[in-house]
Amino acid sequence: MTLASEADVDATTEPRQMLIGGQWRTRLPHIEVRNPFDSALAGLIPSGTAEDVQEAVERAVAALAIDFPSHCRYDVLQRAAARVDSHADAYVRDIAAEGSKTIREARREPPRAANLLRLCAEEARRIAGETLPFDSRAGSENRTGYYFRVPAGVVAAIAPFNDPLAVATHKIGPALAAGNAVILKPSLATPLSALRLAGDLMDAGLPQGRLSVITGGDVEVGHTLVTHPRVRVVSFTGGVVSGERIARAVGAPLFRWRREWRCEPAGEEHQPDQPDRHVIPALHPLPFVCVGGASPPDCPPRVSSIA
Repeated sequence: MTLASEADVDATTEPRQMLIGGQWRTRLPHIEVRNPFDSALAGLIPSGTAEDVQEAVERAVAALAIDFPSHCRYDVLQRAAARVDSHADAYVRDIAAEGSKTIREARREPPRAANLLRLCAEEARRIAGETLPFDSRAGSENRTGYYFRVPAGVVAAIAPFNDPLAVATHKIGPALAAGNAVILKPSLATPLSALRLAGDLMDAGLPQGRLSVITGGDVEVGHTLVTHPRVRVVSFTGGVVSGERIARAVGAPLFRWRREWRCEPAGEEHQPDQPDRHVIPALHPLPFVCVGGASPPDCPPRVSSIA
């Protein structure tokens, strides 16, 4: 993480702001986002703090107390998808500037993100329960049970550097469709497209507090976020070591592993695939924990995600 002083900031480089409970904020010093190929400055982002996470969670909890019916979620997600389509070129420039993708590769992400938002919009109208006949037990022939689904609450989402727009959408879209509030921490290497997505969602009419995107370090922002007592679900995509660290922090067992292929730089991401196992006994288990994903078979494997 490279911090930029005010003297380092070019007059033509406008710092991005992070979204906290529907409010756009900055925080000095700025963090530099640089292209991995030529080190060109792609953007400047705020240095989020633990206090920013606390405020985001408080605003998310307050937002959950206000009704956000499925037809409204449908409308917001559809409008956001249309905005992603109309701003595709801006997304492509951000993805190519901040990450390791060419323009041609980056062009695949905005349509994928827009399509996912539309799928989530449709699913928002199909969230239903089920009725269950109890006549399998003698004496219960005239009894019927039922259940219905309710939002889990505050969702913490941590995204990796690769596929920054698509992965952020995969985390935000379904959570919003189900009626939750989401706090996303994007990778410091590729946060620009996630911040742009947050802007399109807010401009599409997403109620304040339903989404925050906080940029900052793993300790200040990431650890504070996943260990907050009001966070009910953690969605993480990244390396084995980081995943185990998060699992231990939240007290959730990684009960299912699956191979995920990614091309990563050398480091913790290059860990051998792990067998099914428990990392630690659950102390305060979250609603669910899962992993997944797939990419080219010539890339090294890594294990991903708490969701």
